[in-house]
Amino acid sequence: MLCTPTGDRRDVASTPLYQAFQQSSVAALDVGDGDYIRLIGSEDYQRSAHIGGWVDIRTGLGAGMCEPLVTVRVDVAKLRRHLRG
Repeated sequence: MLCTPTGDRRDVASTPLYQAFQQSSVAALDVGDGDYIRLIGSEDYQRSAHIGGWVDIRTGLGAGMCEPLVTVRVDVAKLRRHLRG
């Protein structure tokens, strides 16, 4: 989940967190059950947000009406602000 294997090396640019960090419109990245991801848009995502659908990490295909049992949220907007100063 952290990196996509590419032969003997790992491609950090293909990770969901890296891709979310590169898009200024993404405020959060949700990981569901370790198998699915979704992106949350809008800097003020706790009040009003554009929530994308769940995507299977392995296939990149939409997961339909997926309802993960465990969801971990990475606050990409806050992380971006801290890292960029």
